[in-house]
Amino acid sequence: GQFATQIQTADIQSRILDLESTQTEPNTEKSEELSGCWKLIYSSEDPTRQSPFFWAFRKASEGMKQPISAFPNDFSEAIFKITDGIPFSTVGKATQDINIDANGVGVLVSRVEVKLGVFDALLPPQIGYIQTTANITSGGPGVSDVIVDKTEIKDSSWEQFPLLSGVKDAVFPSYQVFERVKPGSSTVQMSTSYLSENMRIARTGDSIFVYQRGS
Repeated sequence: GQFATQIQTADIQSRILDLESTQTEPNTEKSEELSGCWKLIYSSEDPTRQSPFFWAFRKASEGMKQPISAFPNDFSEAIFKITDGIPFSTVGKATQDINIDANGVGVLVSRVEVKLGVFDALLPPQIGYIQTTANITSGGPGVSDVIVDKTEIKDSSWEQFPLLSGVKDAVFPSYQVFERVKPGSSTVQMSTSYLSENMRIARTGDSIFVYQRGS
């Protein structure tokens, strides 16, 4: 969605609303419907935001402001603008792997591929995956409570760059950090506004994510 024109964005969001209007209450408690690997095919913002880590970060920093006029006033949006502008990085495939039981309890694993390249002629782009693991429970019809647990660097070759030699298999204790900043902020809600055998539309806050089943 970041490279779409205003007309294209309006058309996509109109089609999303049309799909959502055909389904009033997706049954997110049925494991066979929600479980599986889902590939992100559209995002209303940067694809990295499909990770529950960023949803919890927004909640933990809600109300915080920053003083630099060149960036958004909201603290979380200012941080996101900086990280989105990191040079030599490209975001690749993003997926959510969901596994829940008959009671609507399970695990959500978000994986986002990030390619880093500086001098491609000397060293090919190096790939790593930012993986966030969260517990998931039913929050009511069409709603899931997502409890962020940890964020890791997985399957990475970033250590080829000297400054990133220590990031391989790094683990960030997301739950503990968010709860220390603001109790309860590690738990966020994900609404499933459309769910079929092959497509899922998820919303959290003002963000929209469209997924296709399959890796």
